[in-house]
Amino acid sequence: MSRRARGGFLATLDSFAFAIFRVALRVALTLYFRLSVRGDRTLDHGPAIVVANHQSFLDSLLVGVAVRPRVRFVMTELFACVRGLRWFFRWNRVIIMREDSSNREMFKQSLAALQNGEVLGIFPEGTISLDGSLSEFQPGALSMALRERVPIVPVALVGAHRALHRSMWFPRPRKIRVEVGTPIPPDELFPRSASRTEALEIGARLLQHRVEELSRRAELRGRSPVTSVDTAGVANDRADRG
Repeated sequence: MSRRARGGFLATLDSFAFAIFRVALRVALTLYFRLSVRGDRTLDHGPAIVVANHQSFLDSLLVGVAVRPRVRFVMTELFACVRGLRWFFRWNRVIIMREDSSNREMFKQSLAALQNGEVLGIFPEGTISLDGSLSEFQPGALSMALRERVPIVPVALVGAHRALHRSMWFPRPRKIRVEVGTPIPPDELFPRSASRTEALEIGARLLQHRVEELSRRAELRGRSPVTSVDTAGVANDRADRG
């Protein structure tokens, strides 16, 4: 077998293994946290960027099972080295943002991933929320989206901070809701007539507002008198594998 053929075989095997892992993870999260995933499922390939609020160390797993494509996350060394999840991050080729450097390499890897048609995942608040509230989005976190003019998918996580607060060592079985928004075209977030700095600031505000709207929608659904465990997403994941 040639090197090229071997590489293709390993890539196919990796994709198949990840598909099985994601279905199993979705089932486990649904059973333990009564996970409910609602919203838009139209994103099926990259390049694109998934943007979510940051509530817990579970967030990358939650986002990973909520959207259809495989997501490659950008995160700080602190989160990439979380005990018990390091193997998962290595497997998914997490792009590490180092706090003691200019992050030129991180930016280079991120741009290469987008140009290769991948889906990136970022948390533009920059840190985990203490109480589940939404902090201000950092404009610089969206610079890759502005440069490559790729669509952005907003995602709201609700309840994850109660399940695994950043001071906890073990997750509690608390209800978690994930609301996935419609992909936003770059021209809707970043006005072409604005300067780069202004465009990033405008985009950050609009995107934060969209995530806030999704959070409110998820919370309103949680107050509904009729609640149920969401199993549709598991079925969708199985359909995606097919």
